Amino acid sequence: MFKSSSIVFFALVIIRLFGFLFNSLLTKNITQEEYGSYTFAWSVAQLGAGILLLGISPATAYYIAFNRGKGDIKRAKSYIKTGFIAVVILILISVLGFTGINLLFPEIFSLNGELLLFMLLMFMTHGTGFFFSLVISGFRKPEIGNMFSAVTPIASYLFLIVLSFSGYGFYQILISIVISLAIQYILCTVYVLKNWGFDGEFKPGMIKDLVRFGIPLVFMDVSNGLLWGAGVYVIKFYNSFADVGIFWAASMITGAVLIFPQAMLSIFSPVVSELFGRGDKEKIEHISSYIIERLLMLSLPLIAILLLFPEGILKIVFTQDYSSGAISMQILSVSAFLTGIYLFFITVINTSGHPQQNSKIMFMGATANVISSIILVKYFGINGASMASLISSAVILAVSFKLARRLVRIIIYRDRVLKIMLALISALPLIYLIKINFTNLLWAFFISLVVLLITYTMALLLLKAFREEDMFLLKAVLGERKLNISILKILQKGIS
Repeated sequence: MFKSSSIVFFALVIIRLFGFLFNSLLTKNITQEEYGSYTFAWSVAQLGAGILLLGISPATAYYIAFNRGKGDIKRAKSYIKTGFIAVVILILISVLGFTGINLLFPEIFSLNGELLLFMLLMFMTHGTGFFFSLVISGFRKPEIGNMFSAVTPIASYLFLIVLSFSGYGFYQILISIVISLAIQYILCTVYVLKNWGFDGEFKPGMIKDLVRFGIPLVFMDVSNGLLWGAGVYVIKFYNSFADVGIFWAASMITGAVLIFPQAMLSIFSPVVSELFGRGDKEKIEHISSYIIERLLMLSLPLIAILLLFPEGILKIVFTQDYSSGAISMQILSVSAFLTGIYLFFITVINTSGHPQQNSKIMFMGATANVISSIILVKYFGINGASMASLISSAVILAVSFKLARRLVRIIIYRDRVLKIMLALISALPLIYLIKINFTNLLWAFFISLVVLLITYTMALLLLKAFREEDMFLLKAVLGERKLNISILKILQKGIS
């Protein structure tokens, strides 16, 4: 289990890293208007896949796992073939519907022919490929699916380097993105065919089972889509693709805050699922307190940098034109921090065997985001969309925390949290002095980052803010080499 979770951990880090590098390079090769239209088209394609495919893909994964548990592999294979055929039929109907709507009401999407083609290709590729990705999860191989997921951002980044060097433009880049996504899903498809085949029997009666189970899951997909994309849709309605691009650029940077929570929870989730199965709530409580502390310890320094250098980071990572999103980025930084915390509570609820509760929670958050965006974007533009995101994150955090505490006693040690806060506060005066004394943004940012990490780590050691669990994890990751033993000895002095 630890091996599989570690693979998921590193895959998530790679996905985030190369996704970040890709978007940074992309904005340097296309205009704000083009970047905004790309993000809008891809967001619509994802949301469309969530709504129009009726939840058949995740429903298929469930029935595969269910029948696999009963030892009925033949029936599981029948669900694979039946589910895939149903998805293909729905995709064909949806593509015809998309095309017809765009012809009759072109102002809805406001996309030209090339962008509409990109949206449809992404919809078809994601719709069919994601099916096989979930089949892999149904056979309890999530680490394989995550490894394949890392292919898309890496391939997209490499394609972009070649295309930008060769002088190709926006639409060629869009096609390369489709190809990168297709490579990921082709790998998933080949893996499924090689390991489990596609020789199951097509049974129309199973479609009813898949739709009945999948429809409630549509609400979860739609809620997630609106939670992350409502700002994009509303900004486009009130403003322009250029504003969409600035908002998305700020959102991409603050998404870096979620690397640590998602990576840690990829390890936390299977372990706690097993503990819930054993009924060992005492260990769950202990692990929960540790995870919350580490989420704070790892996220707070990054939040501080994002809040202190928003304009500079946007200029460095993207271009001067994106620096107008500084305030939006600061607001989204706080929203991302709250998101990282509520993801923990969502995971607790899910691993306890109550995933349907998460659907309700996410729906509440999505509703809050849509309503807030409609009201705030009209008056505050992209800053209004950021405020709406913050409001929805706060709503989800409050509700998920309340529900998670009913399932398991979540202990937050105030003295340990206070040590983490004091360690951060002790480093901030130095960072502020560097910011006001260095005129070069690039140097100010990197020097501040290095000084913050060194000062913060030293303060944590002096305040003895570390725990024995940190030693265990570092030993598992670093091994027993001579240099690593020295690092562990230093860490030992900071354990209380």
